[in-house]
Amino acid sequence: MKEELKLFEKYFEKSLNFSSKIIVHSNAIKTELLKIFNIEDEKIKVIYEDLRYDFKILEKKECQEFLKKYDLKFKKFFLIINTLEKRKNFDFILDIYQKLPLKIKEEFPLVIFGMKGRYSEEIIKTIKKIYNCKYFGYLNDKYLNQCLSSANILFYPSVYEGFGISPVESMASGTPVVASLLDVTREILKDNALLVDLNKSDDWLNNINLLLNDDKIYNKYVDQGSLHSKQFKSGSTVNEIQKIYTQE
Repeated sequence: MKEELKLFEKYFEKSLNFSSKIIVHSNAIKTELLKIFNIEDEKIKVIYEDLRYDFKILEKKECQEFLKKYDLKFKKFFLIINTLEKRKNFDFILDIYQKLPLKIKEEFPLVIFGMKGRYSEEIIKTIKKIYNCKYFGYLNDKYLNQCLSSANILFYPSVYEGFGISPVESMASGTPVVASLLDVTREILKDNALLVDLNKSDDWLNNINLLLNDDKIYNKYVDQGSLHSKQFKSGSTVNEIQKIYTQE
């Protein structure tokens, strides 16, 4: 970690100054760069990330391979897909899950997929202490659409993101998202997800309960999320980057 920081301090700003264009994945990141470094506005180009595949809303019968492999029930689990590292805020969401009524935890296990990152050992130790919380490691991409369609809610409690593709993939798969309220989530997800202040634990619990108990609200976020995700069509990022190279 210390070595990485040294390299970052030595080369990052130099690379910004020497580049002809800087591509970032959100206006939130562009704003940060403009605030911290002396860079011309027109030098920074915002290109949103796109969906890796053509995600769609899958029915239960289309998700059986995934459900059987991981011994899960359709729409009967909460989901996190994120690298196991501190900025993903696992301690926070695990605490939120613990505070849910026992009946909900028994019916909806918290399922976590993701690669191991820095300090992942500490996170895994905490996961093992949580009732009905399951960590399965990295999820093969062939199961990703099935997994997202099978979940009841995707949790995305990060303290910092540059874009955040998992919520968009979840929306495209027909699963509502409860995410942390950040500049970038407000920009990318807009009002198509439930965005909640990380300082308000009760609001997280209330929004989870809202989705569980109000079918009208739940279906509203399914429909809005699915429609919103279509603007992140697979292949669009590459096409936009190619345009920059063509123009230079």
